[in-house]
Amino acid sequence: MLARRLPFVLLIAFFSRSSLATDCYGTTSLTGCFSVLGTTGPAEAGPFRTLSLGRTLTAESFALSANTWHIIRPAELAVSSPDPAGRSIYAVSRATVIDWRAAVGIGSHMDLTLAVPVFMDVRGLGADAISTQKPTAFQEAALGDPRLGVRASLLPPSLRDFRLMLRNEWTLPLGNNPHYAGDVSFTSTLAVTGAYYYDGWSVALDVGARSAAATRFGDIRLGTSALFGFGFARDIITDNVLSVGLEAWVNPVLVPAATTDVPSTGGARAIPSEWLMNVQWHPESQPCWFWLGGGSALPLSHRNVGDATFADSSFIAPSSARVRLGLGLGLMFGGT
Repeated sequence: MLARRLPFVLLIAFFSRSSLATDCYGTTSLTGCFSVLGTTGPAEAGPFRTLSLGRTLTAESFALSANTWHIIRPAELAVSSPDPAGRSIYAVSRATVIDWRAAVGIGSHMDLTLAVPVFMDVRGLGADAISTQKPTAFQEAALGDPRLGVRASLLPPSLRDFRLMLRNEWTLPLGNNPHYAGDVSFTSTLAVTGAYYYDGWSVALDVGARSAAATRFGDIRLGTSALFGFGFARDIITDNVLSVGLEAWVNPVLVPAATTDVPSTGGARAIPSEWLMNVQWHPESQPCWFWLGGGSALPLSHRNVGDATFADSSFIAPSSARVRLGLGLGLMFGGT
């Protein structure tokens, strides 16, 4: 059923994108557009969903995975109202996304990556909800921004326990950004991933920066940000046959916060961040693997609330899902 629906989903998403006119930079509406998918990750098997193990695919090997996410309240805004507690606006209340990922080894310790997120269902009140008491809710399928990348291993394969990888990725602004399936512009990510494996334990650290155009969402702005990811995992059955992984990512936004038309006296700092735990089963000597997991956002963002009684000093940044549930499967051909 899903395979038969997918071509229609892509066509609907493509043609609907051009028919929607929205202030996606938030210049006048104060609620700009961005992708609510949040962070993404590698195509190959591993105990983490957003972090790699720091090694590229071998030459002529190919990995393909389908990662399904159900994300709840990834774009929420609190505004003033007659109620002292304020009014919560769910620009996006929930979304179901299939994040298709692929990677191919090209030799010389390098590989190429591709990801295409397809929003099978995204719903909410939209970017105009702040300007009206009775906004028109939306519910539809949408195409997300494709992501292209290149990765390179910086250490020789003889160092099996410690690995270091450099990656550069770009997203193309082809997604339906008025419905929060894509960003307003091209983005570029440059990051380094280090990983260490010892006696069934895996540790990974990801550090980098993501360049993106700024867009306003209430009293904050999203855009260029630093990237920090950390994870550790344990093999329940050796050689990654059955593993449990715990990871977190923190992406402090580097662009200045909005300072006009907001009740805050000192501005707000957006730090999109989440944690995720997953279990992966990779049958021994088989090219396939399966995983399932879940997590939630971390309230690391902060603002000086001043006299705004409805606003919280610590809050969850837009693009961070209040609840994230996921499952997926993958295949590897031609190598490991």
